[in-house]
Amino acid sequence: VALAGAACSTTARAVVVVGAKVSGFEDLQAAVAAATDHSLLWACPGVHAVDSPLVVNGREDLTIAGAGALLIAIEESRLLDLEDSKQLTVRGLRFTQLHVEEPTLITATRVAGLVVEDCRLDGGGKGVGLLLKATTAAEIRGTQLMNLGVAIERQGGDMTVRAVRFLGNTAEVGGDLTRAALDNGNTFIPRAAEARAP
Repeated sequence: VALAGAACSTTARAVVVVGAKVSGFEDLQAAVAAATDHSLLWACPGVHAVDSPLVVNGREDLTIAGAGALLIAIEESRLLDLEDSKQLTVRGLRFTQLHVEEPTLITATRVAGLVVEDCRLDGGGKGVGLLLKATTAAEIRGTQLMNLGVAIERQGGDMTVRAVRFLGNTAEVGGDLTRAALDNGNTFIPRAAEARAP
């Protein structure tokens, strides 16, 4: 992580680290395309406008992280698509959308071993935060899911959700996930209660 953070500059908005090799890229799309198995993709601090989905397909042991970098979906309804991969981690990032009708901030399809940790997903009052399709051994922890139509939708697979804050969502769950599955150490603040908070 220290190598990645040090490589950020005005021209390197994203960094890929594989072993001791550090490569800087002008944007996240280029970094995602260059990321290989067993690597770290680091989103440098600041705002990253994403006008087409960031697609990770067929990767193993890849971490996508950043110290609070903000990823904004501009036109597309999807922001981060994780597909047919193993042991992926998404850590320390913020996701939101701008003028998208029904956004899905993170989609994971057929991922074996997914960790979403210390992230913030804000749908601006609509859309799905996490959509998990046939994804197994998923762990969502220390993350905020807020202002979403559906915070987490699962279609097959399995997951654990711990120390997650659900803030102002229309619904916490969708698909085959039940609300009872989330009642272990998570915090729920409904939309109406959040509006009254000082």
